[in-house]
Amino acid sequence: MGPYHSEPESICDTAASVVAVLPILQAQLILAMTCQGYALGYKNGVPSILSFATIEHPSQVFHFDLITLDRATLEPLFNILRSPSLTKAVFDGRLVASALLHNFGVGLVNFLDMQIADVTSRTLRGESAETQRGRISYIVPRSILQAHSDWAQSLLYLNEEEQCAKEHNVRAGSSVERRLKWGARPFSSWSRKHATDRVYLISAIYAHFHTTGYITHHLPAQSARYLALHRARMPELSNEGAVPVLPLGIIEQPSSSGNECLCERCGRMFPGRDVTEEGGAMHCLVCFVAKRKNQEDEESARYRAANPVQHYDSESEDDIFW
Repeated sequence: MGPYHSEPESICDTAASVVAVLPILQAQLILAMTCQGYALGYKNGVPSILSFATIEHPSQVFHFDLITLDRATLEPLFNILRSPSLTKAVFDGRLVASALLHNFGVGLVNFLDMQIADVTSRTLRGESAETQRGRISYIVPRSILQAHSDWAQSLLYLNEEEQCAKEHNVRAGSSVERRLKWGARPFSSWSRKHATDRVYLISAIYAHFHTTGYITHHLPAQSARYLALHRARMPELSNEGAVPVLPLGIIEQPSSSGNECLCERCGRMFPGRDVTEEGGAMHCLVCFVAKRKNQEDEESARYRAANPVQHYDSESEDDIFW
């Protein structure tokens, strides 16, 4: 995506620095927002830094130290997150919403999730249903799609930020490829760059989607359903690999208390159509797919270990056995 330099940024770790930048944030109609931390949004996780970026270019980026600042100082920032009159853009804000709700008691109001906007933009860009189904064929085990062919109609592939930016030709920065220590103070230059890149990228994606008409009137309600997935409880941090898929119900089905089920595996609330029963427990389709994919990956690894590749002295592919 080409060279990238972080926009002007500010670390706010004192009450005075927060007071100084609040008027800038409060004067905006739209802000990009994200949050970083250790195991963010998971049980026993620690939110570390809350970041905002203005949308106009050059963007102003502000980072707020959630560990150093006290609750009274943070409250005006939390009011921005709760404000129905100030729009906030996030990208895959599920764990951000979980962290802020369960760690600080702050619900997110008037948020637009760019990951959802990216999903719905595919139809607007003329991508066929078959092509969209093809996206998940690389993720969802074939055995599941064969046994549950209807799920191919119900699962959507999720892009990460950089995949999304590349697909839409949005030129912005890439994240830092290293382990970051979010509890260390002062923030390292790598932590600052990563946080700045993340929130600036969301800002750039929103600006592009706004210009191209991908911010639809359905997006606020879709985003609210998406960000509420972990409202019942914080998820457990698991070693099992996640799968980047989303049940279609988040996109197209209105949320209502009588039509939602709690996944007993991940603790997320899903529309009833996106939950299935397995072994007497209710599991969402995403957890069902993740569990089955993990089982098949383990079986494949055991098979490869027991049946190493054998090469014979022949140039014919027919003489190579796997």
